[in-house]
Amino acid sequence: MDSKDDDDWMPPIDVAGSILAPLGLCLMIMFIYIILGSLVLIRLEPWSFIDCCFFCFMSLSTINLSDSLIYRGNVNNLTIWIASMYILTGLALTAMCFNILHEELLKRLKKQIMKGLRIKKDPVKVVKPGDGPSPDLFSTS
Repeated sequence: MDSKDDDDWMPPIDVAGSILAPLGLCLMIMFIYIILGSLVLIRLEPWSFIDCCFFCFMSLSTINLSDSLIYRGNVNNLTIWIASMYILTGLALTAMCFNILHEELLKRLKKQIMKGLRIKKDPVKVVKPGDGPSPDLFSTS
């Protein structure tokens, strides 16, 4: 092995069966899902775009303050059914994105820890007894 191989050596990290995605991709998917849900709600109800975004975000973050929008006025049954399906699939998507991000962060942390714990070769030469003059540690001169 040459020295370049020694510097790049990493112990194997078991990430079999995991699907890793960048942080930006997961956030973009969630943002697009909220925008698409808002656009659907605008078609179904006379709400503003901000109200629709608020409803979608609060529903997916399970803060559950979005009930007030539904109970504001007469909401048809189609809106309730579509909102229910949107929330169910959105919560699954949110959980999946959080799981992927969790796995990615764990992988990166393991890599950094292993990189920090890597033992580098010490250039200290080991001298065996009788190989040459040894300094007298107890001399007074």
